[in-house]
Amino acid sequence: MKSILSKIYLVYVFFWVLFFFLLLYPLFWYYLSDEKRYTKAHKLRVLWGRLLLITCLTRKKIYFEEPFDKNKLYVIIANHSSFLDIATLAVALPVDFNYIAKIELARIPVFGIFFRTIDIAVDRKSPIQSAKAYMRANLQLKNKVKSIVIFPEGGIKKQAPKLSPFKEGAFKMAIENKVYILPVSMPDNHKRLYSENNGASPGMMRVYIHKPIDTSNMKVEQVKELTNEVFHIINSKL
Repeated sequence: MKSILSKIYLVYVFFWVLFFFLLLYPLFWYYLSDEKRYTKAHKLRVLWGRLLLITCLTRKKIYFEEPFDKNKLYVIIANHSSFLDIATLAVALPVDFNYIAKIELARIPVFGIFFRTIDIAVDRKSPIQSAKAYMRANLQLKNKVKSIVIFPEGGIKKQAPKLSPFKEGAFKMAIENKVYILPVSMPDNHKRLYSENNGASPGMMRVYIHKPIDTSNMKVEQVKELTNEVFHIINSKL
């Protein structure tokens, strides 16, 4: 019975994901057709996330370890365990940002418009394309355009919420550009919507926004140390 209810809820969730996205798509298309309007496109994505999370009967609780400074630039590092992670972070983080994620998201009909415009798609099978994505993100931080969200596990893993080893690229990027690292833990998202076993259920979604880590005095040689530190910070709430 529980399995049947879970599958019904899964269909319910994906219906609203698609409904709200198609409803707002004309505005998304307009805002994403010009780079000058990308900030408004992100605000619209926040609205989409709010509508989705409310309709899907989730309750979010956001915990800040310290008052949030909207004026800082961040490389935002989060665990990745659910298709709801993108909507959750859009709603939880009061700062303009875009995502770096696998190129498969750019190939999704309609939804892929984000990863062909405002977001950065990474083709990990191609060293050349991966390098281009890294250079684009690096330039964005260097020019202080906006913050970036990266899932350093490289995708949603089977053993969620247990963390997979973090890739070091995001941490190197932060150190090179003297940008704050902002660790974020989402311990409940895999219970709300999880890809591997099609599990889904309404309920609580906690988001822990940890204290930012200043990289201004760090050297590239400290990348591994920083990666391990952030891994343990995020893991402490999972």
